[in-house]
Amino acid sequence: MGVSVVVSYGEDNLPLLVSRGFQDEDRRYYLEMRLKDPIGRVLVSRREVAPEEPIESPDAPPLPWAFENGRSFQVTGCEVLCPGFYQESATANLGHHYDISLPGYYSVQAQLSVTVFRGTPDIVYCAYGRFSCENDDYDFRGVLKSETRYFYVQGSSAGFQVVPNQWSTKWVGSEDEVKQVQIHLRPEEGESTADYLLETVRLNGVKPYRVEGLKPMIKAYFDATEVIGTLGPVQVGQWYTVYVSGQRKVGASYQFFGKTQSVRIVN
Repeated sequence: MGVSVVVSYGEDNLPLLVSRGFQDEDRRYYLEMRLKDPIGRVLVSRREVAPEEPIESPDAPPLPWAFENGRSFQVTGCEVLCPGFYQESATANLGHHYDISLPGYYSVQAQLSVTVFRGTPDIVYCAYGRFSCENDDYDFRGVLKSETRYFYVQGSSAGFQVVPNQWSTKWVGSEDEVKQVQIHLRPEEGESTADYLLETVRLNGVKPYRVEGLKPMIKAYFDATEVIGTLGPVQVGQWYTVYVSGQRKVGASYQFFGKTQSVRIVN
């Protein structure tokens, strides 16, 4: 599924001083969206990182100081946002950047961080590059949000079974002998259990204590106390959606998969 995010600033507005990088041509606004999946998880984009790059970065260096009119202050990079600004950022496949493997309804909202500094620059500065602004002298510092949109991902939960499908409140916080929840996962047509990365299989994000790749199906075993705890406070008689997720081989690469099922809470 493709998606595009458009950022624009009207022709009739005055120029603004905004945080540096807001208008970068290579800024991918679609990686700055807030997605919620059918079971309420907030999804974070999978940003590409070169193998040699560290995943964690050190703390940013302190901002430089400036001295003017008898006072000192910290400065940060800024740039002029000019009337008529228009930039579109698009991807042809949202699934390359977010895990949208579960079938059902998703919500999506673009959320772009920005600082708008005080002062109105002369429009002639639109022809120039970047400047420095006083870090704490701003009118707005926060997140610009788009309207929330919704989309539906089709899919099937066929071949996925939770055993048992009735979960007891007696499991909550239990320190007794471990009670077991199993999932039985049958491959899609044309696939085999060998196409699945068994170590990635999860139930509501919980790792199984044992997983088996048998010929007809994958069986994974979970601590019942741990998996019911993922539902939060539960009510007897109510149904709750649980999901299995993981990765399977599609062509020459591995892709995320997800299936859902409902379980009922009993005493």
